[in-house]
Amino acid sequence: MAEMRRNESWCSLVRVFSMLMVVALHSSGLWLTGSDVTSANWRFANAINSACRPAVPFFFMLSGYLICRGASMPFAVYARKRLWRIGPAFLLATGLALSYRAATGEHLGVSVLWSWITTPQFYHLWFFYPLAFVYVGLWLLRPTASAEPVPGIFVCFALICILDWRGESFAAFLLYAFAGYFIAATARSRQMSVLATLAGVVMLMWVYVATARVSAAAGHLDQQWYRYTSLPVVAASFLLFFAMRHLLDEIRIPRVVERASAASLLVYCGHPFIIDAISRRFPALVPEIGAPTGIALLVVVCAGTPILVHRSWRLFDIFKLFVRA
Repeated sequence: MAEMRRNESWCSLVRVFSMLMVVALHSSGLWLTGSDVTSANWRFANAINSACRPAVPFFFMLSGYLICRGASMPFAVYARKRLWRIGPAFLLATGLALSYRAATGEHLGVSVLWSWITTPQFYHLWFFYPLAFVYVGLWLLRPTASAEPVPGIFVCFALICILDWRGESFAAFLLYAFAGYFIAATARSRQMSVLATLAGVVMLMWVYVATARVSAAAGHLDQQWYRYTSLPVVAASFLLFFAMRHLLDEIRIPRVVERASAASLLVYCGHPFIIDAISRRFPALVPEIGAPTGIALLVVVCAGTPILVHRSWRLFDIFKLFVRA
């Protein structure tokens, strides 16, 4: 396996890109549901959503690289370290979400609270569950230093696509994590990185066109091509992660990027609350403001607010609850 370089500035850039893509993806949803699938706003929102589908795979791929290239450690030490990274953040996000639902008038009975433990979908708390699974899987099945990256990449790609019949399973996200490690270990090639970027863009255009076609036939948004395990999304995620790993490797990043990167988990946990609160407070947002302007404003507010909060919390060391996953 090619020796991995220790300049990790590209990791912060990928994390920030992924963070902004997740916010844009969820913001675009306001113009995708309950609207005319032939309208200009719907088409623009579909373009944004399609372009941002690799965001979640990027997070898992980056985690796979950072964990697998680090030193091995006993499971007790490893588990304690990982639990401290996601445990407090999960509890805080769950508490905030429950409080928010109660504040918006929803009755929270015992059955509702139990559903949060078993299927925590509201406000994307589901992310913590596959992340915990991936953490354990990476320790149990850690690749050896002698593993060849290219065969590993193709095996991960094939298995994720095969698992697509099961949907977005935990196993698929674990394979994304392994793929991130293998992709990061490949030899640098600027020409291949440029070609990978172009091919990745083509894959995302496939998602856009296919989603528009099936949605027009159904008369409403059909998300089958949005799946993180669909062929074009998997291909785009692999190709663009490879390109960013090598093209961003030598970039000297400003401190503001590092600060935004450190707040990425807080942004991920907090932005759905902000989107929902804004849509409730300004119900005319979708019909009166076009998708281009609306999505841009939501990204600025939903990413900027948690980052500012994160910087303020540093005074009390609460920022440690949201260290990078």
